[in-house]
Amino acid sequence: MSTQVESQAAAAAVDNVEPVEAKEEKTPISLLHFRRRLFRTRLNRFTRTHKSLSEDLEKLFAAESTDESKAAIVKKTNQVIRNFVFTYNFPDKPDSDGRNQIPEDFKAELKQVLTDKHFSAFEKALTASKEEYEKELPAEVAKEVVDKLLKFVSVKEPDHIVKRFEAILDDLTEQLEARKGEPREPRQRKRRDSKASVSSKDSKGKKPKKGKKEEGLEDKLRQVLKDVAKRSQSVRFSKDDFASFSEAQSQLDALFNETVTEILSMKQSLRSRFDKI
Repeated sequence: MSTQVESQAAAAAVDNVEPVEAKEEKTPISLLHFRRRLFRTRLNRFTRTHKSLSEDLEKLFAAESTDESKAAIVKKTNQVIRNFVFTYNFPDKPDSDGRNQIPEDFKAELKQVLTDKHFSAFEKALTASKEEYEKELPAEVAKEVVDKLLKFVSVKEPDHIVKRFEAILDDLTEQLEARKGEPREPRQRKRRDSKASVSSKDSKGKKPKKGKKEEGLEDKLRQVLKDVAKRSQSVRFSKDDFASFSEAQSQLDALFNETVTEILSMKQSLRSRFDKI
């Protein structure tokens, strides 16, 4: 009887102990490196794409005007808008679809630049699917409109793109410098280790399980990666279609970022649970 009372008292004492404050979770160093690469790549891609599109548009206007050249001018004008809008939205909108929406900060100005005649058409084209966006585009765009658009992007680029991204990159660099002495997170063990473990169990006479249970988490993950690879291979590009290429790359970057973030979050959760025991 006394033993039971003592056990109950000990249990009550454990329940009444105030929990130890959880340590502040730090962003994994590998994730900081990844984010810095991601933002640096996006900034460089924006600059290269805008320069290339500007040169292409200049050549198209200098050449003989044909139905094909008019259509090419419209497409490249749409790519200029998409490149600017997507990059501006990149830091604040994790969803790649939301990045193609014209920011409220620039709607009024872009409407003046593109004129009411073209603004709604380009706005619809930005959010349309790759198969449907061409149907939303205007038939042609005047050189004056394109010149105003290129000037608009050039004026907004230093403060709203370059300085913004550089501030993010500087902050990430400062975080990495402050944690320079910390070791990186250990990598996952190679898959051949798990194969050796399975072979060891099989050698002891245990038969591998059959049926649905045979498909483990790794198999499911590999299937998902295959599906992503198929979707990536299905993307079709036209000549000098930098916007579609940039968008496809950004979607893969976003998927990679989300996947890494989720896995690192799981690792942090495991560590936190382990520390509490």
